[in-house]
Amino acid sequence: TLLALLRVAFLKYVKQIRKKGYNSRSVLIVGANNNGQLIADRLTSDLTYGYKLHGYFDETNQVDDINYLGNIDDMEAYLASQKIDEVYIATDQEISSRID
Repeated sequence: TLLALLRVAFLKYVKQIRKKGYNSRSVLIVGANNNGQLIADRLTSDLTYGYKLHGYFDETNQVDDINYLGNIDDMEAYLASQKIDEVYIATDQEISSRID
């Protein structure tokens, strides 16, 4: 039971740290379709999840409330210049085949 209490206390501490913007993972989304929007909504719905969404890449600027970073061809340069921890791919197969 002591271990369980320590675990609960630790998780509450981590949530508080993440709510302040620390201990977060930088992410971006490739694809502005419904799946991309669902991923963005999930990642940004609670600051305690620890995700910082930089924005999305897509062939067109389709989403108003998410930072548009450019088209798929711009992604490589962006990844080279930024520290991104996770990339979520939410595109159709045609566009996915262009991503190396």
